[in-house]
Amino acid sequence: MKYGILLVCLTTILVGCSPSVRVIRYNNKVYTTTTAVDVFRTKPPDRRYDEIGELEVKSKYDDAVELLVEKAKEIGADAIILMGDRQSGALAVPIGELVYAKSIMKLWAVAIKYKE
Repeated sequence: MKYGILLVCLTTILVGCSPSVRVIRYNNKVYTTTTAVDVFRTKPPDRRYDEIGELEVKSKYDDAVELLVEKAKEIGADAIILMGDRQSGALAVPIGELVYAKSIMKLWAVAIKYKE
């Protein structure tokens, strides 16, 4: 019975933590969706651009980049600049007399639109 309750609790926690991308816009401009997004991991592009806003997601790194790219397409970005990760808390699950703890990390990026 105890394990059934634990399984229900863990499932609820994991489903509640399904990744979604948060967008913090820097302006009110609306852009048409794009079909391709460049990803810059180390430095910004050499061309001129406007910053649309920040994108933030909680997920594994590879999945997170893909989620950020999809959201960037939706808001009309031409590229994202990965800014790194931030710790946003921790999840602790008691297992008998032990506690399993896992840091919750958020990957964030700046969405940009190239200037013509």
